[in-house]
Amino acid sequence: MSAAQDIIREVQAAGGAIVLTESGVKLKSDHGALPDDLVAKARAHKAAIIQALRPKKSRADWGRDEWQTYYDERAAIGEHDGNTTQVDAERLALEDCLSHWLAINPPEPCPPDTCAHCGKPSGEVGSDSVAVLAGRPNEHLWLHHRCYEPFRASRRRDATKSLPELSNQNVVVGIGR
Repeated sequence: MSAAQDIIREVQAAGGAIVLTESGVKLKSDHGALPDDLVAKARAHKAAIIQALRPKKSRADWGRDEWQTYYDERAAIGEHDGNTTQVDAERLALEDCLSHWLAINPPEPCPPDTCAHCGKPSGEVGSDSVAVLAGRPNEHLWLHHRCYEPFRASRRRDATKSLPELSNQNVVVGIGR
C-alpha cells in the first residue's frame, strides 16, 4: 500500500474525506477539524494523493502510447530477465499484447445453443460443440469443433487490426497493417 493510500485511510478513519477538485484536493470533515499532523501529512503527499484519487485508465481505453509502453516493458523484461534474444523477446511481447487485447475485448455474447462463429445450432455438448469462455462473468460461447480455429483466427485478426503498430528501437512489428 502506498503512503497516499495510507493517508486517505487515516483521514477516513478520523471522520474526514479527501475530495478531488479541479485545482487539486480538499480535506473535509463532518466531525470538526482533522488533526494538524494528519493535515500536514496530506499536504506533504498532495501529488501522490491526487494520483491515487484520479480515475484509472483501463486497458480498454489505451491508445498507441500505452500499448507501446506495455510492449516495450514486456520486451525488455523478456530480453533481460527472461534471458531471451531481442527478436524472441519482441515476439513474446507482441503475443502478450494480443492476449491482453483479446482478454479485455471479449466477443459479443450469442444466443445459447448457437455457434458464435457460424450462427448455426451448436448441437449436443461434447459431441459437436466446445464451450469457450467469453471473458464476461457467468457467460460463455458455444462453438462447433470445426469452427474453433476459424473463430480464433478471426479474433486474432480483430486484435491485430485494433492494436497500433508497435516498435522497439529500430525494429517495427507491424500488427496494425
